[in-house]
Amino acid sequence: MDLVKVGKLLKPFGVDGCIRYDVKDQHLEDLQKAEVLFLSQSDGNIPYFVETFHKSNPPTVQFEDVGSKELAAKLSHSEIYLRATDITISVAAGDQGSALQSIAGFEVFNLGESIGTIEEVVEYPQQLMALVSSADYQVLIPLVDEYIDDLKVDKRVIMCTLPEGLVESQL
Repeated sequence: MDLVKVGKLLKPFGVDGCIRYDVKDQHLEDLQKAEVLFLSQSDGNIPYFVETFHKSNPPTVQFEDVGSKELAAKLSHSEIYLRATDITISVAAGDQGSALQSIAGFEVFNLGESIGTIEEVVEYPQQLMALVSSADYQVLIPLVDEYIDDLKVDKRVIMCTLPEGLVESQL
């Protein structure tokens, strides 16, 4: 199972086992939708089931079977990981470059037809571009939400609807 580091736990908050957390902006929504978080412990990344997220200030998480400040303190400062399949990648996210670097190697489909594999994500002043290669050509594709229909992290596939002529004009 592929895990992705998204942040870390901070100090306990209150006496009921809630723990503050710090997570990268692009993963905040994914984190708050997750039912299980993997925490780095001395014996590996251990799954902890989420009871509830509190969107208070500071934001906190409450885990099942962690009902005291003492138990929460044992988890503080653990790194937080999510399953790769629980992560969505949005081009509109805050730190676009680091979030999108993980899509290198994904196969890109335009209107259901494979156009190649992403070799790298290139950052230009205006936007991020995917350098897509096939056996016959290389093409730069803008990484904007309007063009990306679906992203299947587990299958390493990006489904797109690109403007007519975009791929052909670069051949």
